[in-house]
Amino acid sequence: MAALVAGVTASAQSSIQFFTVQKIQGFTQTGAGGANVSANAYNPGTDTYPWRFAANIQGTSLDNTHPAPPNHVVSAAGSAVTAFDLSFAPVFGWEYRPGYSSRAAMDADYNNGSYTVTLANGGATPFALNLAGTIYPNNPVAALTGGSWAGGVYVLNPANAWTISTGTFATGFGWDVSRVELAIAGPGVDFQQNIGVGTASPFVLTDTSASLSLASGDVGAPTFLAGETYSVSIRFLTGSDFQDIGLALGQTAGSAYAAAIYDSYLSLTIQAVPEPATTGALAGLLALGLAAWRRRRLA
Repeated sequence: MAALVAGVTASAQSSIQFFTVQKIQGFTQTGAGGANVSANAYNPGTDTYPWRFAANIQGTSLDNTHPAPPNHVVSAAGSAVTAFDLSFAPVFGWEYRPGYSSRAAMDADYNNGSYTVTLANGGATPFALNLAGTIYPNNPVAALTGGSWAGGVYVLNPANAWTISTGTFATGFGWDVSRVELAIAGPGVDFQQNIGVGTASPFVLTDTSASLSLASGDVGAPTFLAGETYSVSIRFLTGSDFQDIGLALGQTAGSAYAAAIYDSYLSLTIQAVPEPATTGALAGLLALGLAAWRRRRLA
């Protein structure tokens, strides 16, 4: 059994809301269709990896004034101990996510199986999360309209109508934790939309197939700025375990959850440019001006 200890110093104001342990496969899309989706390159210099292990604690008031003490992950065989420092604060908690060049390398450090989790929140009771089954979702394949692919990025005029679709979450659906996410980030934009509606938790899909679609005219849709670059991410997440851990943390039932998750993550880039017709007209005017100048020079 793999043991994972994640400490959080409690205070009257701080509380844990969510804990996850997960494995992530990363993809990049550079053109239309699945043929232009490939596994992420392995590049530690740019923090880009095809595979990651991740664990994170989310909650309220979990910032640098409430640092986590040292934490450890022990392999099922008990032979490997890795320092586990959740130092992602002060965004909204702590995160640990080392990257790997292959799934085999990741699995060697963080094997599938039952993780014993202890969150040091007062007299918290340890609980087990079962990261099992190797149930990675299919990789997302985005479909976009309103522009065109060029040089590995999607180029669009923000003044025109556009759509972004996630593709279909078709395989790897989990029994109690499944989710589709679409996020866009860049100058003036911090957008996230997700599907995960059910009765057991806010992360349960009601079908084994789901997708998201976002259009420029939708309420809350982001506004792209001409000349700026935006990152789009699409995630299909499915889980092998999900638990209400509120009582284990000395909180109320339903106040905190824990999940073991498999994640397929796709990223792509949008470049917002001025309307081509405007650019063409400007170029035409410049050409006419240059011709007139030449005629004056020749006269």
